[in-house]
Amino acid sequence: MSELPESHNGSFESAGAVLLGERRRQSLSVGDVSRHLKLSVRQVEALENDDFEVFGGPVFVHGFLRNYAKLLGLDPGKLIEAADRALMPHEDSEAGVKSAAMPSDSPQKSVVPLFLIAAILIVGVLGWMLTREDPSQVGSVPAETGSSAERRVANSQDETAALTEPGAEEMAPVSDDSLPVRTADVAPGVMRLVFDEESWVEVTDRNGEVILSTLGEQGTNRTVSGQPPLIVVVGNTAGVRLSYNDRPVDLAPHTRADVARLTLE
Repeated sequence: MSELPESHNGSFESAGAVLLGERRRQSLSVGDVSRHLKLSVRQVEALENDDFEVFGGPVFVHGFLRNYAKLLGLDPGKLIEAADRALMPHEDSEAGVKSAAMPSDSPQKSVVPLFLIAAILIVGVLGWMLTREDPSQVGSVPAETGSSAERRVANSQDETAALTEPGAEEMAPVSDDSLPVRTADVAPGVMRLVFDEESWVEVTDRNGEVILSTLGEQGTNRTVSGQPPLIVVVGNTAGVRLSYNDRPVDLAPHTRADVARLTLE
């Protein structure tokens, strides 16, 4: 395979730039590549422009780059590494922007102690005013007279007697039947894939978990099950046969630019 060209600083060029340069060197048109790889012209141009977001995920980008590299006789591993750097930019640059946006000093810091001092002074004045009240009134509670105490005891006895009288209404115990019944989980859906050509598939279950993300080799098949609805993305749909719960699924109505996106209930 041909070695990838290096820039002046020793690092490899972007994946798209390498593909574009090698295609032109071999006197191939975008249409030639499109016919060989069974991709649309727009997809080929997106690869050469490092516009990887149109492919729906890294697994599809890796698959398309691998086939394009094989067509041109390039090392696909180096191209995929370069594409991954474009898909996942360094977080250090974002951290640098955030730190630059933070002011080094804030004039509000000198204002905070003034509020604290004012609050302490207010609390001290209120405490001094409270201590000037008549000491005889502080903490005093009106004494309960004998007659009022007797009435309170009598009322308590009447309430107790009413609760213990025969025929008094009792609180019914809570039955287990009143507790909410948890519904059974929906039966998992079973999806079968037959790869007549090399294709890329990603399947996500109802919990948002990716249960399958693979590059299917020609002549192989895969079976996957998960809790529906299942969100399915298929690349190179012409080379895949899909069935769900033993029923064939037509990918054509869900396909755009050779990539199908559909939901299986």
